[in-house]
Amino acid sequence: MNSISLHRLHAFVCRQLNWKQYFNNILSATSYRVNESEPIIVKEPEFLSQLSHIVLQMMTTADGRR
Repeated sequence: MNSISLHRLHAFVCRQLNWKQYFNNILSATSYRVNESEPIIVKEPEFLSQLSHIVLQMMTTADGRR
């Protein structure tokens, strides 16, 4: 398991995806908000890399822009 900040996640995994906004959207039903220095536990960096590509593709569709 590796701990990485959101800032480093953005720099090393996918620069096109706003990870802070992504995680805050996921957590929108809670009162919790993440910041740039938030530590994220990454067990599979390749998974996050592939997930970022899927999310970016989805964001180009009408459903993804909602």
